[in-house]
Amino acid sequence: MAQYLEQFISLANGTKLTILVAMIFANLITGVAVSIYTKTFRLKEVGNFLLSRVLPYVLSYFAVAVVAVIEPAWEVAVTAVWAIIIAALVGAILANLQEVGINLPDFLAGEKED
Repeated sequence: MAQYLEQFISLANGTKLTILVAMIFANLITGVAVSIYTKTFRLKEVGNFLLSRVLPYVLSYFAVAVVAVIEPAWEVAVTAVWAIIIAALVGAILANLQEVGINLPDFLAGEKED
């Protein structure tokens, strides 16, 4: 059991987890900024956000890490799931920045060039 726990910690912890937590925090901060900017801030919505958005990201990342501990062929899936979650968080952060009124370059804003 201790062997599996050590493998799980080495797989799930480290740089990937640090980046994931930082991106979740950045998403939370930009989301709060948008709600304050639009005058729709409700403290209870922060809890709803954590339950509906953050918890699925964290659970899915750790679930894949647990499977990768048991089946080493899944180690690639840990990186893939992490990359997908990071991409989703970056998209949400960029959308929040646009909503606050920050002009982003076209390639980041997703607008088509004419």
